[in-house]
Amino acid sequence: MLNSLLRPLAISFLAAAPLIAQDQSVEDAIAAGGCLACGGTMLLIPIVFLAINIALLIWVARDSKSRGMENPILWVLLVLFLSVIGLVIYLVNRPKAN
Repeated sequence: MLNSLLRPLAISFLAAAPLIAQDQSVEDAIAAGGCLACGGTMLLIPIVFLAINIALLIWVARDSKSRGMENPILWVLLVLFLSVIGLVIYLVNRPKAN
């Protein structure tokens, strides 16, 4: 999965390299590198957000099953659609640990 996520970033680096090498101006090369770095950061932010949400969903599913709650799927759906707000609602409403 990581390989498929990093493939677009690697392709963009390879695509920008000839453009930088052909340019006569060092300032333009630095600007192109800055744009490429910004694009990589903008690609990384949604990936991290998605990974955190998936981890929250897995944790809520396991926690609600271990506490013997009736409908763990409903809690997972709540966290899926409401994210952090759903997590707070779950934490307030879950039963105490045994």
